[in-house]
Amino acid sequence: DPYSIAMAADVEGDLDVSLLKSCAEAMLERHPNVRVSFFQGNLSRPVAVVPSTFDLPWQHIVATPEQAVALEAEARSRSFDLGKGPVIRFLLVELPDRQWRLVVVAHHIVIDGWSLPVFVSELIGLYRAGGDIAALPPAPRLYRDYIGWLAGRDPEVSRQRWRTHLADLDGPTLLTPALGGDAVAGLGGAARGSGESATGRA
Repeated sequence: DPYSIAMAADVEGDLDVSLLKSCAEAMLERHPNVRVSFFQGNLSRPVAVVPSTFDLPWQHIVATPEQAVALEAEARSRSFDLGKGPVIRFLLVELPDRQWRLVVVAHHIVIDGWSLPVFVSELIGLYRAGGDIAALPPAPRLYRDYIGWLAGRDPEVSRQRWRTHLADLDGPTLLTPALGGDAVAGLGGAARGSGESATGRA
């Protein structure tokens, strides 16, 4: 799905599956905008609905390395139904010799290539803290607060500020360096992270 974005972490060592799953649930509680569904129907514009309860899209599968490749490919390619959130899914593949692969896939409408590594890093931090949410930084402000602030801005004033700020550029420019493979670490004894966006490696 071209609108999906994914990140994966390879883990070596012992892993508490129940704890990791409960941490994933806690992350969706912490970030309500990630668990939304979208509806339009007879409305003049689509609306995002944040449910008070939700079923975590979670799979834990024991597999061989060859099977793991196919499972991850399927998880990355399967489309989301925006009317049936959360539009994020977690796949935990249990491999031989205490090897694991955690894959997090989300629709770009709720998360992007900059925020997904933050989300996964918080998930890992929460796991390492034994599920103690107090170990994480204070929760960010609600996304609806940002939307409210944005609605009060003058679009033309904002456009003019960007024109002024970028006036000296004579062509495309790099906004930020690419994320390295070490963006995710620390679930078990060792972990290696990799990220992939809809347009290629992050």
